[in-house]
Amino acid sequence: MDHLRSIFQKNKNLLVFCCCLFLLLYPFSAAATGMRPHPIRVGYTDSPGFIEKTAAGTVDGYGVAYLNEISHYTGWRYEYVYATWQECLELLAKGELDLLGMAQYTPERAASYEFASLPSGVEYMVMYVRNDDNEVYYNDYQSFNGLRIGVLKGNFQTEILSDVARKNTFTYQPVLFDSSKAMVEALQNKQIDAVVTGSMPLYKDLRLVARFQADPIYFITTKGNKAVLQRLNDALMNIHANTPEFENTTYAAYYEQSSLLTQPLLTKKERDFLAHRGPITIGFLPNDEPLSALSSETNLPAGILPGIAKELERLSGAQVILKLLPAGARLDQSLQKRRF
Repeated sequence: MDHLRSIFQKNKNLLVFCCCLFLLLYPFSAAATGMRPHPIRVGYTDSPGFIEKTAAGTVDGYGVAYLNEISHYTGWRYEYVYATWQECLELLAKGELDLLGMAQYTPERAASYEFASLPSGVEYMVMYVRNDDNEVYYNDYQSFNGLRIGVLKGNFQTEILSDVARKNTFTYQPVLFDSSKAMVEALQNKQIDAVVTGSMPLYKDLRLVARFQADPIYFITTKGNKAVLQRLNDALMNIHANTPEFENTTYAAYYEQSSLLTQPLLTKKERDFLAHRGPITIGFLPNDEPLSALSSETNLPAGILPGIAKELERLSGAQVILKLLPAGARLDQSLQKRRF
């Protein structure tokens, strides 16, 4: 016994140090190995492209990719809880959810929830109509007059839409919905004429007719949940510092088919002009690589410019003609002399 007491006395400082180190590191090591007693509960709603359930039963989207990147620094594992947006806000307020994404900052929300210190992207407020609707055009506010416009319950975009209508002198009939899915289905069934939503939900089969404003979006947690908030903030700071390109590359991966990037955003006046003006002629030089060149194999335009011309043709609906200019010609002078 005296021998054991002697060993303990000699090593008690080391034992105390090891115990303290274990207590300090346990929460992090447990999280990193999936030993947390409870996963982080993440609320999500009908938001294709941001967080959505796949046919295989898993979840995917920009928000999921962002949360997975956060887990590299926190060790969090997630449980995704589906509900309407209003229900998600209520569950988060009661502490029955830990995180909710795609929230724009408002003073009212800041009084009820904790916002991450850094945003997780930028979202536009947008308005869509059906693809077959030929009466409403991009930013032609007078064509919005009298529209039945769907909006989500509990979403501050309702107030912004009212302000936009007042400033641009059009009237509309707001129609409230519990979920984005029900709202878009009502639009497709012609029960309403348009929907106003954020740009993060990806609707490839609708036509964009307005983009009102852009706001940063944040992950939010329950008021007073400092434990989750601190680790969330630390992870976001590491992401911004270590992989500053993460948001852009992730956005491109999930939103390359977004209407903001793929659809021609033309007013009725612009569409009518393009429909009646005839072909658009663009002059190019045969030796201005990488912008333009004349292919020695095909004798056709090559380089960056032909790709731009093709995209211009797709977006505008007008015919685009590339005209070869003499090597060394000044483009500005050729334009002034109408050589193309």
